[in-house]
Amino acid sequence: MLKKRKSMLKTEELKTNISLAPYTYIKIGGPAKYFYVANSSDDISEAVSFALSNNLNYLILGLGGNVLFPDEGFDGLVILNRASSWQINEEEKNAVAQSGVILKPFITDLAIKGFAGLEFFANIPGSVGGAVAGNAGAYGHSISEEISWVKFIDPEGEIITENRDFFEFEYRSSRIKKGYRAVILEVCFDIYHKNSEELLKQIEEDEALRKGKHPEYPSCGSFFKNISREITAGKLIEDAGLKGFKVGDAMVSDKHANFIVNTGNATAKDVKTLADHIVNVVKEKTGYDLEREVVIIKNKQ
Repeated sequence: MLKKRKSMLKTEELKTNISLAPYTYIKIGGPAKYFYVANSSDDISEAVSFALSNNLNYLILGLGGNVLFPDEGFDGLVILNRASSWQINEEEKNAVAQSGVILKPFITDLAIKGFAGLEFFANIPGSVGGAVAGNAGAYGHSISEEISWVKFIDPEGEIITENRDFFEFEYRSSRIKKGYRAVILEVCFDIYHKNSEELLKQIEEDEALRKGKHPEYPSCGSFFKNISREITAGKLIEDAGLKGFKVGDAMVSDKHANFIVNTGNATAKDVKTLADHIVNVVKEKTGYDLEREVVIIKNKQ
């Protein structure tokens, strides 16, 4: 039985047995035992405190783009992050965004106001928190390069602020992605002035390019990390002859080989089996070891 806390968490809004599939891009995942929508950083803090006080496993879910939930669901509390406000500080040349902010409208707003620094990430389908935790990037740039500081909840439930170096960012990785149990609340990005029309044109051209390359089926986005800028996972998988290869309804996209798509009713087991097969075949044929970019959720984090 859940304890009643003195916190402001609205327990009447705590839902049970909610399917997670609709909240992920790949449309896969069983039910969450508990499910709560957080509309602000304060809501996130209260939900995490609630989970800690009740000894519940918990997980923060943004747009669900780079994540795969198990077929049996999540035996704990899923906190759906909808904390979506941001502030642009023109004099200080920075922008502070809550972790649930969606990248596209935020970065487009910056561009309209003539601020650059984040335009390479505008069309990445995700939120600020997920992008920072996974050190999202494009065109040789990583979002960590523009971070000044991050406010987060540490593993003991304390709210603290640290600068960029604390998170040990690497290519598509961070201290958080490697297992440090932190919940991002707010991120401060450094920005600088640039011509608004140029920025908006760059964002529009990148969007068109992505639409031409990305598959229409539901997916987690890029499934594996590139070996380098010159040696991409998609090219290795394609050269291994795996485009169109299927396990159940999970398939290597015939449009972009670094996407595993859900062609109908794929399960998490189908996706993981296919991913393992890709790793084995690529290793056998090329000698390269592919590493997952997608986060596969387990019930014991």
